[in-house]
Amino acid sequence: SAQSTWGVLCGRSGVWVRKGHHRAPACGVQRVCRQHRRDRSEQNKTSVWPLRRFGPQKRPLRTNALGTAQHTTLIKHASNMCPPLHPHKQYKRHKSSGPPCITIVGLEKNTITGNTESGVLIAGGATCELRLNQVTGNVVGVQCEDGCTARVLKNSLQSNGTGINISGRTGFGLIKDNDLIGNEVGVSCTQGASPNITQNRLYKNRGVAIDIKEDSAAQVTANEMVDNEGPGLRVEGSAPRVEGNQVRRNRGQGMLLRSCNAGLYGANVVAENGVGLEVVGCTGLQITDNRFENNGHEGVYAHGSAVVRLVNNVVEGNLGHDTYFTTDSLIEM
Repeated sequence: SAQSTWGVLCGRSGVWVRKGHHRAPACGVQRVCRQHRRDRSEQNKTSVWPLRRFGPQKRPLRTNALGTAQHTTLIKHASNMCPPLHPHKQYKRHKSSGPPCITIVGLEKNTITGNTESGVLIAGGATCELRLNQVTGNVVGVQCEDGCTARVLKNSLQSNGTGINISGRTGFGLIKDNDLIGNEVGVSCTQGASPNITQNRLYKNRGVAIDIKEDSAAQVTANEMVDNEGPGLRVEGSAPRVEGNQVRRNRGQGMLLRSCNAGLYGANVVAENGVGLEVVGCTGLQITDNRFENNGHEGVYAHGSAVVRLVNNVVEGNLGHDTYFTTDSLIEM
């Protein structure tokens, strides 16, 4: 099990937050999981059940070390929680009614590490803020799905499979001022998600820094995507707004766009990458006021029946062609 400064977390299940009263909430006091309650009940021949409800409360989970579970923290229908169980007390079964009593409002200054799936899973329409956490060594650092709303602010997400993954058409929120370093993928948006991704630093990730696909409509503004092994930004079948980013020294493309028929790309600096901008099978893009310069191959490369219109961009100093398109494609300037 992982030790918390405010209690004990069960390594079998981590801290789960879900609808109903089958799990104790992650509210900063001692708690046990359902299986441990069952074990203890058999040992003491006493039926174990949640505490009587004491009215609505909102509590962040702060300064804990969470890990070695499938999901360290699952936040699901977070307004439907019940009070914590204390491992050194027994509570007899009782009937309860009335409004939900515990709402997880945030995770702050926790260390979340070594989980076999998600470090934090926010699902089922829940709303949560994550701030100043260290999230390392998980398959997915933070997973938001099923219409959740998340604010992910000033966290460090390092050496995860995916740092932050947001999925679902109603999945939105704010991803701001985070450090995403050494992950396989920094930020991934899928299945129509539309978060605001702004002012983050994505350095030395093992693959793509920001990955947007499956009809997602993210806003990607004022980020630094630097020294990643794959593309700085990859967009497939989506129409994001991408403005004011620094995309530098990525070993793959600075930006790779596939099968997109809309999207705004403006005021970005794309420099010293393998290829500055590669466009495959896209039409209808707005590419204005960017700088594509000093890249190792082409500045702008179009192929696969792509049509690219460049308006007021600077394309210069690239070691290959500044602009290059195949016979089935076109670049208009």
